[in-house]
Amino acid sequence: MNSNLARVEALIYVTGDTGISVEQISTVLDLTTKEVQSLIQALIFKYQSDAESALQIISYDHRYQLTTKPALNTDLKKLYANDDHNGLTQASLEGLTIIAYNQPVTRIEVDEIRGVNSSAIIQKLVKQGLVESAGKKNVPGSPVLYQTTELFLNLFGLNSLTDLPPMDLDTDSKGD
Repeated sequence: MNSNLARVEALIYVTGDTGISVEQISTVLDLTTKEVQSLIQALIFKYQSDAESALQIISYDHRYQLTTKPALNTDLKKLYANDDHNGLTQASLEGLTIIAYNQPVTRIEVDEIRGVNSSAIIQKLVKQGLVESAGKKNVPGSPVLYQTTELFLNLFGLNSLTDLPPMDLDTDSKGD
């Protein structure tokens, strides 16, 4: 699947809550801005006309983002209000550890280390106050950089990041 529509959709998806501009998409895909605008409008229509889809494309500050439709907000609020959901899962701890040891780090860099998309995990960690934005990386697309917060240090009983235990890079558990 290499249609330009799918390629635009993929770029909007992977940029998560940061979103992406027409110009950035145009540069990455080597398309004109007019072509990109037309493809974005086609995606907007695709999601609007599919009553079974939970997703929509929104625009803010000249950037496009893939989000859930407002009609689902009640369900999503219930999910996030549930105390069982707010704990640190294994995946959350993994993402938090990667950010702690590699900060400042972008979501894409976390994804590369974990091998899966970490957007939801990072958003949850931000919501919980354990991770915050540390500005933008000076590369094309200007992705958000993430770092741990004071709450993270307090929660884990650390005075500073230098108190983090050394990473055990020895993956040979047999001790040969």
